[in-house]
Amino acid sequence: MGIKTSIYIALKPQRFPEDPDERLIALTLYFGGNTFIVGSAGRNYMRMELFEKARINVVLQDYSHPEYRQLY
Repeated sequence: MGIKTSIYIALKPQRFPEDPDERLIALTLYFGGNTFIVGSAGRNYMRMELFEKARINVVLQDYSHPEYRQLY
């Protein structure tokens, strides 16, 4: 298919913060991102003010899986 995806190990080439929110911010900025997509439950545990201060847009995805009729 010709798909080439780079894989990065977060510990190399630099160390990232231990704090979960600060680590996500550092990784997003390290790779040149400005938007972080997270499940809607993220609003319950993420410190959104840190992302806002870092100028990272947080998109809360509220996904509802469709229900399908089962054959059996």
